[in-house]
Amino acid sequence: MRVLHVFEDPARAKRLGEALEGEGIGTHVQPGREGGAQLFVQEDDDLDEAKAALALFLDAPDDPRFGDAAKRAREERRAKAKRDAEVDRKVRKARASLEAASSGRAGPMSRALVGFAAVLTAVTSLAPQSHAYFRLIDLEALLQSRYMFASVSAAERFFGGVWDLTILRGELWRLVSPFFVHASWFEMDPTTGALVGLDLFGAAHLIFNGIWLLSIGGMLERERGAGRLLALFLVTAWTGEIVQSLVFGSGVPHAIGMSGAVYGLLGYGYVRGRYDPTVRLAIPRRIMTWMLAWLVLGFVGFGNIANGAHLGGLLSGCLLGFVASGYIGRQLLRRDDAGR
Repeated sequence: MRVLHVFEDPARAKRLGEALEGEGIGTHVQPGREGGAQLFVQEDDDLDEAKAALALFLDAPDDPRFGDAAKRAREERRAKAKRDAEVDRKVRKARASLEAASSGRAGPMSRALVGFAAVLTAVTSLAPQSHAYFRLIDLEALLQSRYMFASVSAAERFFGGVWDLTILRGELWRLVSPFFVHASWFEMDPTTGALVGLDLFGAAHLIFNGIWLLSIGGMLERERGAGRLLALFLVTAWTGEIVQSLVFGSGVPHAIGMSGAVYGLLGYGYVRGRYDPTVRLAIPRRIMTWMLAWLVLGFVGFGNIANGAHLGGLLSGCLLGFVASGYIGRQLLRRDDAGR
C-alpha cells in the first residue's frame, strides 16, 4: 500500500478515494500525522493510474466526473453490504436449522412412524407367514385373477389389483402397511422353518431407515408440523411404490420399507430449503450427495434394492418441495414489478 497524497481537507481525500474506488482502484483513507488525511492506494500496479487521476482532481476537484465515480462507489458498497448481509442471513439460517436438527428431539409423529415400523417388522420377522398379510395386494389372489393375463398392462394390473383385491375387499390396512414392513431380521431354514441366525441386511434395513426418518422427518416435523410430515410420508411412499411396481415390477407391487418415503422427505427438505427463504430447512449437500451415491449404487446392481421406490420418492419429494416453496410465484411477481 502506497501513499498517493496528503490532503489538508479530509473530505477531499474521501471524495477522490471514492472516485478511485468507482474506477476499480482500491484505496484507504486515514488521518495524517500533522492533521489532514492521507490517501493510500492499496495495489502498486494501480499507482500510475491513481496519480493521473490525482493530477486531474487537484486541477478541478469539483469536476462532476469525480462525483459520479464516487456515487458509483457508494452504490457498489451498498450492494456489496446487501449481498454480504444476505449471505450472513443464509448462513445463520442454515446453522440454526442444523443445530435444531442435531440437538432437538424427533417429534411424536416421527417416533410413531419408526415405532410402528419396528413393531410390524418384528411381527413379520418372528412369523414370516404373516408377511403376505401386510403386502399392498394379496399376491395369491392376484396370481389367480385376470390381472395376470399377458394382455393386461402393468398399469391395469397394479391399479386394478389395488382396487379390486384390496379396497373392494375392505383390506384397507394394506394401503399403508407395506411402507412399514422391512426385511426380516432373522435367517430361517427353508426346510424346517427354524431360526438360523441374524440377518444383518434385514436389521440394517430398518435401522438406517429409522435413523434417517428420525433425523430428516424430525426436522420437517418441527418446521412444518406432524400432519404435513405424515402427508409427505404417505404421498412420497406411494409414489415410490407406483414407480417401483410399474417400471420395475410389471405392475406387481413388491416394494417394502420406508426407503421411498425417506428419499421423498430428503428431496422435499433439500429443495424447499433452497428455494424458500421463509423456512428453516437446510439439508447439507454432503448428505444429499451421499444419498444420491447410494441411489446410483442400487441401479448398478449393489444389493437387492427397490431402486424405483427410491427414485420415485425422491423425485416426488423434490417436486412437492419446489411447488411448496412458492418460487415460481415470486419470480412471476418480480417480472410483473419489473415490467411496470
